[in-house]
Amino acid sequence: MKASNKTKVPTLDDVVIPGKEVSEINESSPVLSEVELTALGQQIEKLVQARLQSVFDKAMQQAMTEIKTHLDKKLPELIASIKK
Repeated sequence: MKASNKTKVPTLDDVVIPGKEVSEINESSPVLSEVELTALGQQIEKLVQARLQSVFDKAMQQAMTEIKTHLDKKLPELIASIKK
């Protein structure tokens, strides 16, 4: 069995930091109201979703390019072997 190539997927270093502890205590500033906290949470969620979608799209595009390149190499061989 052939060893498969590994595709490196970029990580969001500014979002995911290996070894960083996330506190379980809700440490919000008393300056922000509940409505403002909810709005801030929604904005953060939208930003993270957009970043993840961007990374996913880039990875998907790279994977499709690699698949097409592989098929361009292998399909002529397969067609030739079928014709024999």
